[in-house]
Amino acid sequence: MIRALAILLAIAGCRGKSDKPDKEAPPNARPIEAHASTLVIEPAAAKLPGALWFVDDAEGNRRVIKLVGGKAGVIGRGADDVFGALYPTAQRLPDGRVIAIASHGDGRPDGERLVSITEGGSIASLGPPAMQLRDPAVSPDGTWVVAAVQTDGITNLVRIHTATGDASPLTSNREGNFYPVALSTEAIAFVSSRDGDSEIYRMNIDGSKVQRLTAFHREDWEPAIDVSGSQLAFTSDREQKVPRIFVVKPDGTGVHRLTKSTDANVQEGTMVWSPKTPAAYAYSLERAGHTQIVAALGGVEKVLTPPSTNDAEVAFSPDGSWLVLVRERGGDRELVAYPLPAGSGEPIVVARGAIRTPRWF
Repeated sequence: MIRALAILLAIAGCRGKSDKPDKEAPPNARPIEAHASTLVIEPAAAKLPGALWFVDDAEGNRRVIKLVGGKAGVIGRGADDVFGALYPTAQRLPDGRVIAIASHGDGRPDGERLVSITEGGSIASLGPPAMQLRDPAVSPDGTWVVAAVQTDGITNLVRIHTATGDASPLTSNREGNFYPVALSTEAIAFVSSRDGDSEIYRMNIDGSKVQRLTAFHREDWEPAIDVSGSQLAFTSDREQKVPRIFVVKPDGTGVHRLTKSTDANVQEGTMVWSPKTPAAYAYSLERAGHTQIVAALGGVEKVLTPPSTNDAEVAFSPDGSWLVLVRERGGDRELVAYPLPAGSGEPIVVARGAIRTPRWF
């Protein structure tokens, strides 16, 4: 669904569970217990490249699943009693460690923290704990992570050095700072309401030279940088007070509408760029209680999914040849993969069950 600018999001958890290794499992992952949940991995999953992570959100048995070559195993060895439930992000360090949020889910001042997860499932803390952490952004060289950290009801940006775990505050204003995005090794973009309504800003990684990139009397949120580093997409309700997707250059010039919809009853949001092709992206389209996914290449957009479903949480494969999404209908969820470019082949069902939050590495 369309995600408005809000910071108090419920965090999905996943609890790892010890098990004996299995030769059929992918390297460094533990096999799934047959009785543990209703999760079903379909044979077609073997077609997908890379490692697909997602949350199996079965009641009382939440787990992070790693799917490689059609074989699935559980990530999170021995972490529950120390770190809490795991929420993998789409961010990864150059050495392959996945950045995740670990949460005890009880609202205590030290209830959440950033962690790194190795390809083998080993978990380590990354920086100090906080009441809430959201939207970590990793520098291109992996030397720092910037996250939105809530303390005493105020959300500010904190830089964490990945080598030492040391943390440094980057902002301190009470109005709030959210959605950090790494523009380079030296700069980030982020959202702040410091000037009244939420706008997109740029800042050096040491906290200096804050520059406002958007200026409109409506709300701008959810920035996302393309693989070339030349286009910063964001969602805004500046047009007919309906969420649409726009782009701006990292220097604040060239603001324009990216998407094509002219229907005032349709809302857009949750923009995801391809990791390989600057002109390729996907976003959600909400209409009449249903959410579809639009895929685009070179300015040509195609509604990818049926109008009667609720499709969300898009992730591109590392090579940009597939995208995967979570489809919900009738209370059931499917993990569905579409070959790219859009329309070039038939979609496949990867898995069925209480699935959410796919991440693809």
